[in-house]
Amino acid sequence: APEPDEPAELEMSDNTGVVDDHGGHGGHGADDNGSTADEDDVRQHLTEPMEVERNHSGEEYVAREVLVAATRSEISQTRTRGFEIVSSVDLGGEDRQVARLLTPADLSVEQSIDYLRGVMPTGIVTINNAYRSSQVRARRTNQHAPSAQPLLPNALVGVIDTGASIHNGDRTVLRTRGFGSAGYAPREHGSAVVAIVSRFGAHAQVADVFGPSRAGQPYASASAIIAAMRWMVETGVPVINISIEGPRNPILESIVAEAARNGHVIVAAAGNGGPLAHPAYPGAYDGVVAVTAVDASGRAYLRANRGEYIS
Repeated sequence: APEPDEPAELEMSDNTGVVDDHGGHGGHGADDNGSTADEDDVRQHLTEPMEVERNHSGEEYVAREVLVAATRSEISQTRTRGFEIVSSVDLGGEDRQVARLLTPADLSVEQSIDYLRGVMPTGIVTINNAYRSSQVRARRTNQHAPSAQPLLPNALVGVIDTGASIHNGDRTVLRTRGFGSAGYAPREHGSAVVAIVSRFGAHAQVADVFGPSRAGQPYASASAIIAAMRWMVETGVPVINISIEGPRNPILESIVAEAARNGHVIVAAAGNGGPLAHPAYPGAYDGVVAVTAVDASGRAYLRANRGEYIS
């Protein structure tokens, strides 16, 4: 697991459309949740650090939340059973959304999923997976990195990661947006990825999807990554890099697949779980370019994932 980075002060951001939502959960807030008590419950949930639990398969997820992809009316109807809409993201021109729902007090996450699948036969209902950064601490740095070939003028790369440092006068980063509970917070890994983008002469659009858990570890929820993906697609970013690894999530998979079908190039981390690790997502999804690590001699990194999804 990556060591948590301390959030840094934001040096510069356009703050356009900044989402001060818990866990990146991104999208439109639930401003019409009904009663004041419901609003207070959602507000408290948003302001607390992310509570991460594990299911029977060992997958980490955001406690008290379920993630649904359904029509607006189907999502709205869940309120009658005591679900609270924390946030939602529109899916293109269709009458469909991805929404984070806070579970009723008398239903567990598992029971909530079973109930919602029964009343949403055409929707997708799942846990709101919690993902970790693919960052590892290198023992040393290769001081002789290969030279980068400049890309086309004004090339744009989307970076879904931690926030990246922005220095005065540096126009590499064109737009930033925070989807985590900490907002947009520059940290080591996002800054390193943007530095690579800069070496190729390209520009970056950066989405910070990480927020702190109760244990102090940085996590990105599936809903945060989905909201960031929608932002990248809606703003026409052609290449999207995701340095995140975790379990398979059916809603995230559908969002990634749609972006790939529409011509976006999706690049993601292959994972650092070791040779016997399960496939890491979103890198292992069909249509995604999974990038692994090698040492100075071109040999695969000792802890790098192996698998058919890595060429």
